[in-house]
Amino acid sequence: MGIIWSLIMAACFGFSQLSTRKGLVNIAVDQGTFIMIVVSTILMLIPFFWLDGVTLAQNANWVGLAYFITAGLVHFVGGFTFMNLSISTIGAARTGSLIATTPLFATFLAAFALNELINLPLIIGVVVVIGGVRLIASSKTPESAQQTSSKKQMSTIEVTAGNSNILNWAGTSTFGLLAAFSWGFTPVLIKKGLETLPSPVVGVTLSMAAAGIVYAIILGFRGRLSPTFSAIWQPGGFWQIAAGVLVAFGTLARWLALSFTTAAIVTTLSRGSLLITVG
Repeated sequence: MGIIWSLIMAACFGFSQLSTRKGLVNIAVDQGTFIMIVVSTILMLIPFFWLDGVTLAQNANWVGLAYFITAGLVHFVGGFTFMNLSISTIGAARTGSLIATTPLFATFLAAFALNELINLPLIIGVVVVIGGVRLIASSKTPESAQQTSSKKQMSTIEVTAGNSNILNWAGTSTFGLLAAFSWGFTPVLIKKGLETLPSPVVGVTLSMAAAGIVYAIILGFRGRLSPTFSAIWQPGGFWQIAAGVLVAFGTLARWLALSFTTAAIVTTLSRGSLLITVG
């Protein structure tokens, strides 16, 4: 079951990234992220109340609730903000390829914090994923390729050009890699929380709600909360709503997958979303 839920998650996240790419054409990153979180939270409230999540949360260990809330802040406020910044900077395809490094972070963090075993198949899978990430992320656009060609004709600055390319790649990749780290760390928090409250629906709802509250405070402090609700009715707003629906189902599928199998397996299979964003 863990593998099935992981594949469902990958499909949802892949299409959500494409929808986000269209939405961020007309909407700012912070506003688009907040719309996604609000839509996802509203959808998750339905199964939350249907399964009497309030009672479960009230009877739960506060440590487990703290893990869930922290997971929401890291995953949504951190991960989705970095992802949306990356998408708006370098596009959905390259962002998806950078986020494919998530299994690298998740595997070693889970081994350290959860004592999950690192076996040969996992190592091979991570190496293959990272190799593909580096290949795609290092691909040049026509403009950058033309600039590189011109620089090669100037032998006196070849070394400088090489260093510049490395720094440029690092700079444009930062947001995508930070999103990958956030999502690699989140499964550790989720697994810890599920040890005390084995209810993925309750956990994911609380985590989304916590992220939504924090984002509302941030936008309100910056005087951007009201304009954000107005942005929902713009063309980009409908794409962000669609992304929020996909994120809700994808996140729930992720939590369900983590309740059945290891963090390393779930995060590795989740990179199947790359097939959608690149394709």
